[in-house]
Amino acid sequence: MADYAPTTWVDDSAPGISATELNRMEAGIAAALTMTEKWQELTIPSAGAWREVDLVSYGVADGNLVWIVFVPQSGGPWYGGTRAVGSALQRREQLHGHSACFTLPVIAAGANATIELYAQELAQVKAYLVGYVGL
Repeated sequence: MADYAPTTWVDDSAPGISATELNRMEAGIAAALTMTEKWQELTIPSAGAWREVDLVSYGVADGNLVWIVFVPQSGGPWYGGTRAVGSALQRREQLHGHSACFTLPVIAAGANATIELYAQELAQVKAYLVGYVGL
C-alpha cells in the first residue's frame, strides 16, 4: 500500500458527493486494510489435537484477519491446520517434505486474539504468523 494513489471515481460535477470526498473514503478503506507483516513462528502447545493460541503478544487484536503458513520440517505426510475458536471445521491440510506449505486465513477472536492451531507432530509441522489486517 505504500504506492497507493487515490483514484477519482466521479468528476466534480456529480450530484450528492464530490470526487474529493470519494477519494478520501477510498484512502481510509485502503489504510484500514493495510497488512502488518510479521513472519514469526507460533508456539503450538501440544500435538495431535486442536489447541488455542493467544496472538496478542504478536500484536494481533480481536477481530483481525490473520494469515498462518504451515511448513513441514522433513518427510511426511504431516497434518497442520487453523480455525476460529470453537469451530468444528477440520481445516487441516497434508504436508509433504520441505517443498510443500500452505497458508490459511482466520479471524482472531476475543481479548486475547485467539485462534486454534493443529499440528500432527510438533517437531515436523511449524506454524508461522505471516501477518494480519485490522478489520
